[in-house]
Amino acid sequence: MIFTKYLFTAIAGLAGGINALVFSSSGGALVTEELKNFSDQLEGNSTENDGLIQKENGRLQTERTKSEANFKKLDDQNNATKSKAGERKKSGESLASADVQLRVKRVSQDYQLQTKKLSMEKTLADNNLKMKSSFDTNVQTAFQSVQQTVQAETQKLETALTTLTESNKKLISDLKQCLEKMPQSIFEPEKDWCPATQHLRSTAKQNN
Repeated sequence: MIFTKYLFTAIAGLAGGINALVFSSSGGALVTEELKNFSDQLEGNSTENDGLIQKENGRLQTERTKSEANFKKLDDQNNATKSKAGERKKSGESLASADVQLRVKRVSQDYQLQTKKLSMEKTLADNNLKMKSSFDTNVQTAFQSVQQTVQAETQKLETALTTLTESNKKLISDLKQCLEKMPQSIFEPEKDWCPATQHLRSTAKQNN
């Protein structure tokens, strides 16, 4: 704008010189005065415009500074948001990885528990089978032992019964003979006609 001010001043000077040559001295003076006033007005307008321009430049500079500050703030916020987003993504990935590891660990524990359960059930079944087999064997052995004992005792009883029967038969036979000879014993009282009863008589005497 300073260049413009000098330009109008130069034009006014040239115009004044031409008018001084064309018109009279009084008329030329008036024209020169008008040109001077016009030049002063232009200079004043130019100064005012320069002030407005400087003020506008200052405002624009302030706005630019504010815009740059706002842009930097927004850029920082954007970077912070990106950083937080990255952290959230990393945190999400960490959580996902932890979840996968937890699931894998849970599946492994479930498998181990199931395997241990099956092993314990098999061991229990085998032990029950062994106990049943041992019980059956012991019962069978005990039964055989009792059976043998019963058979032995039965054999003893049968033998004793047979012996007793034979003894009773002999005793009955002897007593029969004694009864048959009893009439003769009346005539021979000192003679023992019944040897089968001799033992019984001796026992009776001893008890008396």
